[in-house]
Amino acid sequence: MNVDKIHPSFLEKIKLKPVISKEIEERIEKSTLDQLILAKESKIKTIISFKNDSDRKKFIKNHKNLEIISTFEIVPSLLMEIDPKTIFDLSEDDLIECIEENQRLYQSMNKVSELLNIKRFKNSLLPFTGKNVSIAHLDSGIGKNFESLDYSSIDQINFTNEEPSDENFHATLLTHILKNKSSEFGEGFIGLCPDVKIIDFKIFNNAGVAYFSDFLEVFDHILENNIKFDILLICSSTLNPSSNGNDILSKSCDILFNKLNIIIVASGGNFGPESNTIGSPGASKSAITVGAISKEGNITYFSGKDLIDVNNYKPEVCFPGSKITVPVKGIDTYEISGTSISATICAGIIALIKEAKPQMTRDEILELFNKSKTFMLKRKSENVIGFIDIVQIFKILGLYEEKPVPYSILVKKAIYLSVGFIIISLILFYLIRFIDFILI
Repeated sequence: MNVDKIHPSFLEKIKLKPVISKEIEERIEKSTLDQLILAKESKIKTIISFKNDSDRKKFIKNHKNLEIISTFEIVPSLLMEIDPKTIFDLSEDDLIECIEENQRLYQSMNKVSELLNIKRFKNSLLPFTGKNVSIAHLDSGIGKNFESLDYSSIDQINFTNEEPSDENFHATLLTHILKNKSSEFGEGFIGLCPDVKIIDFKIFNNAGVAYFSDFLEVFDHILENNIKFDILLICSSTLNPSSNGNDILSKSCDILFNKLNIIIVASGGNFGPESNTIGSPGASKSAITVGAISKEGNITYFSGKDLIDVNNYKPEVCFPGSKITVPVKGIDTYEISGTSISATICAGIIALIKEAKPQMTRDEILELFNKSKTFMLKRKSENVIGFIDIVQIFKILGLYEEKPVPYSILVKKAIYLSVGFIIISLILFYLIRFIDFILI
């Protein structure tokens, strides 16, 4: 058998029980852990990819006995349900390029604005709001009929057989970070980019389950229907490390990045803080992978990290993702944590940048982020990442200008200063007279 064709994490899984750290084991359900131990007779949903479509057609012709569930075009591939013995047998087939599991993705949220200088930015002379910028969000689907959201700028595409449900509130909460228009809980909770357009792809079911194949189906749909957007936001990650971005989902993100000239933002996942804890698609070389920091500027205990290769450390950037308050008008405020929140904040800020400078590339945006960092107490340490300052970003771009103070306020300030000056002058005058009197 040619085990080199079997993705390393999948090979480990079908040979023996994977080694999982205690910290990760405590964070996932027992039923999920049980599914990680595969009996030799078990059939596993498996993705087989090929170098080209011609090789795939030859394979299908040669293996008419195998039942194909789905085919994908972004990377020529097949989804099948086969047992480990068949997997090892197929690894000998010269037509096959890679065999890997149809991995499940986990939404990166566990059960701010002053940190990023957002309030000062919104009060500037030329505040950007995400106009003419669109974000494609692949998640659980945005719930309907929320007063605090403007649905006229949300396109919803459902790839499941279920309507968005309160059972999985993930996408709805993340959208409020971007587009909340209600000031019910204060002006500080208005969305980062309330005028951005959202293309809402519902691919997670209401139980919070989605697999590689669901994402590949959406990617094919995007390419086949020529759907245009500026930013692709994926706030989910696999449990297993991605093996340096060589899995089919990470490679598919790289293809989308090059074909569509988009910015891809992916959460770093919540299975850190140990090394080698960035899953897919965060390991994609084309994605801006986002980690989470606390309100003190420290990397959170759950944020994933990995060295993809000598020139590619993940995550590239970190944003607040610990105990962030998200308001939902007419319901309540929610305090949430996770790299999903960090990635959404990152996507919102990129939307503001793209409104101002539509041609900015991934590398230019990362360089801009790096130049705009501020550090708590002006002190750097290995664990202090620093906050990206929105005002500083737009100052670097030459687009930031403070609002002029209204004339009426200037007049009031002048009166207060004048009265204050007169009072101080009188006090000093009588104080000097009193001292002279004492001395005499």
